[in-house]
Amino acid sequence: MLALPVHIQACRALMIASILLGFIASVLALLGLKCTNIGLSDEDGKMKFTVTGGFLFILGGLCSMVAISWYAAMITAQFFDPLYAGTKYELGEALYLGWAGSVLYMLGGILLTCSCKGRKKQDYSTSKYAYSAGRAAHQQHIYTKDSETIISNKEYV
Repeated sequence: MLALPVHIQACRALMIASILLGFIASVLALLGLKCTNIGLSDEDGKMKFTVTGGFLFILGGLCSMVAISWYAAMITAQFFDPLYAGTKYELGEALYLGWAGSVLYMLGGILLTCSCKGRKKQDYSTSKYAYSAGRAAHQQHIYTKDSETIISNKEYV
């Protein structure tokens, strides 16, 4: 088992890292769901869990894509090498399924990361209403709202 070529052991390590990253990302994404009461209850904390899970999904997909592509490159190089005396392999269905799975892995991470948007902070400033004093002392004060203008496209008869 340890006498395997270096590229196969490296591909094995990358696939194990991809599996571990996917598990951690799944747990973080589960904690970040809005419909669960597990973990944090505030929305910002859940959003951070979800975004971190999405990034870990992307990283896990990249690990598996590198491992599968590296293995396929070595198989192709050995297949076309006329001096290679060992067993020659061809690309099989497992590699194609691995590539498709890696793409879906990364696509899920991208969608999970992009689905979280920041909350808009409410503006509690006191400058919403402008104050204009009347000219005479007996006139009442007029408060106007500057931030909105009402435009109506209906005419009253």
